Amino acid sequence: SASPADPIVLRECRVSDRRESERRHQDAARRAQQIIARCSYGPHPYLGAKGLYSEQALIDPEPVKLPDGSTESGCIVIPMRNFRTGAVQSVQWIGRQKKYLPGGQARGAVHALGPQKAQTVWLCEGIATGLSAFAAVKSLYRQDKVLVTFSAGNLAHLAPQIQGRAIVIADNDNSGTGQRVAQETGLPSVMSPIEGEDINDLHQR
Repeated sequence: SASPADPIVLRECRVSDRRESERRHQDAARRAQQIIARCSYGPHPYLGAKGLYSEQALIDPEPVKLPDGSTESGCIVIPMRNFRTGAVQSVQWIGRQKKYLPGGQARGAVHALGPQKAQTVWLCEGIATGLSAFAAVKSLYRQDKVLVTFSAGNLAHLAPQIQGRAIVIADNDNSGTGQRVAQETGLPSVMSPIEGEDINDLHQR
């Protein structure tokens, strides 16, 4: 009989796990499309708190269960699209807390701001940083694109896939993670000089 360490058994388990993971991702992608479809554009207190008073976002009218167990209606919805295909993979909700769609695939997902073809691509982690960066390049009349990657790990994953000129917008984390990941990409980077700040904090200050 086959032992748990049997190579054939292990391979079959990995294939089964991969298929189950793909099924969860596909189900979440369909759910994400439904969530986006029920939203409407509007202002949100989060954007105002970030100094982005003129910005609007997709607003979810349905209650969302947040990580702390509470529910909140009227959260921002940020579509998370596949970097290469543009297909919706998942969503991020932003209210009193941030939450990702369970089962959604965050790896390889971006939220793009700017033209399809760009002089320069700027990579950052969060939506507020992305909106601040995009406001800056627009004020310089640059045809640049900002890609929100949602995490430092995903930024590191996507950086080698960018064709043409790319710059990392690093968070100046207390842990040093943002700066370390930016350096590891080998790309030029910019960062607030003050520890604990991201570019949105710098923008507001």
